[in-house]
Amino acid sequence: MLFQDGNDIYACVFQTQKAERLLDLSEYDLVGEELHALGETPSGEIRLITWEMCAYDSPAWITTLKAAQEGQVAEDGRRIITWLVVGAELSEEEQVVAAFNRQNKDYKVVVEQVSLKGLTSTLGDRQYDLDAGIYMCVNTRLLARESADLLSFLNYQDMERYLSKGYLEDLIPYIAQSEQVNREDYLGQVLACYFRGNALYSIPPSFGIDTLIGKESELGAEPGWTVKEFLDWLSQHPDAVTKEGISRENVLEFCLMGTMNDYLNWESGQCDFEGEDFRKLMGQIQELTMDGSPHWDDWEKQLEEKKPVLEQVRISGFSSCNAWENMYGEPLVYKGYPSKDGTPCYYYVSGGLGILSRSTCKEGAYAFWEFYLLHRSGGGDAYYTHREDYADSMFRIADEQYAFTEDGKMKYRKLSEMPPETAEAEGLEWISRMTEEQRDKQLAMLAYAQADTLDNQAVCYIICEEASGYFAGAKELEDTCRVIQSRVQLYLAERAG
Repeated sequence: MLFQDGNDIYACVFQTQKAERLLDLSEYDLVGEELHALGETPSGEIRLITWEMCAYDSPAWITTLKAAQEGQVAEDGRRIITWLVVGAELSEEEQVVAAFNRQNKDYKVVVEQVSLKGLTSTLGDRQYDLDAGIYMCVNTRLLARESADLLSFLNYQDMERYLSKGYLEDLIPYIAQSEQVNREDYLGQVLACYFRGNALYSIPPSFGIDTLIGKESELGAEPGWTVKEFLDWLSQHPDAVTKEGISRENVLEFCLMGTMNDYLNWESGQCDFEGEDFRKLMGQIQELTMDGSPHWDDWEKQLEEKKPVLEQVRISGFSSCNAWENMYGEPLVYKGYPSKDGTPCYYYVSGGLGILSRSTCKEGAYAFWEFYLLHRSGGGDAYYTHREDYADSMFRIADEQYAFTEDGKMKYRKLSEMPPETAEAEGLEWISRMTEEQRDKQLAMLAYAQADTLDNQAVCYIICEEASGYFAGAKELEDTCRVIQSRVQLYLAERAG
């Protein structure tokens, strides 16, 4: 909680029952009504003070932004395009910008970094960067000043947040006039995450797939399972481990990711979390015995002890399967999240770059957007959104083998460049970076991957937040379900409004 005394802003921290002075508004040329604004220090740094960050353990955050120059003209006469980039590390972005600025005679891109570097939230014994909530800072930045031209977002859920505020520009008219970008050349399943109606707001150069994985010897080779099969497995394996630690709230979230529509209807705006099916699900999860401890530091020991393994992972390249199976010492299954009928449920994960609707130079913004898309694709082993790059990436990994020499060094070779008569001449044990079986498992995921919408995530957060009291033994099941029903119904009504 924040409160104001003149120009002084204080934070009341309930955990410590103390009030701490945060800042003097006069130092930032701000008054109380402008706390969502930006103040510029004498050194030229821009300070952002936002009430929106109060959702975290600390009552307020202050972050530094670089001064933008949108709408201005560079010394060489080129129009300046401002790119808002989220995060602390900018090496890859700066390389793309430098390449664009060397080639383009009309526009010059300037990066403005929005970062919470060094600011963390503590959960148990671990600390986490606040990247997940940094979009709040971006929203404040965009509302407080003349808009920038381009904006990066971490995933399509962040795109939904910006889109709901009218920040993003439809790319279809620009792509229609492009000589280099044709949206038909890109994987339609991935692009579907970035469409709203007939408008397209980004094309990610590459993507990942979010899934649950485990050992084939423990989960079977077939992907997909029902909620009952998932809970039965957990009941039969109370010693199952995961790096992050698995809790009842995690289990509930995993069950809802593939079955949310069983409990609510987005079109009608109605939900049923007091019914028998949901109460039965909650009761089954409450009865589970699980190892809730994180195992980041002793993971190899857990594998050596042959503990059952269930991991939530992001797979983002064709060499990933080989790396994971080498770690676990046996074939893995991309099980996915449980669903009502056992159909595998996977989710796309990918960042993007969008053009801001209030950009004063949209033609320049698109020129960089197109350059960014074309120069971030191909050449590696990622899941690329461009169809040909996707196929080439898969071919490159299938073509490569590696072996360890007597002195422990790793050596690579390409099967396509190797004469048949010299195949085994070196006497080394060569290992394929991707087998046919590993390839087929990854290709199968693409057929069942889908978008996990921001609305689904918001409802899931409400449910798990309220369920935690029941799982901890502090609330009765009936009361918990009644509160969940009320909160979710209110969310649906607000969304409809």
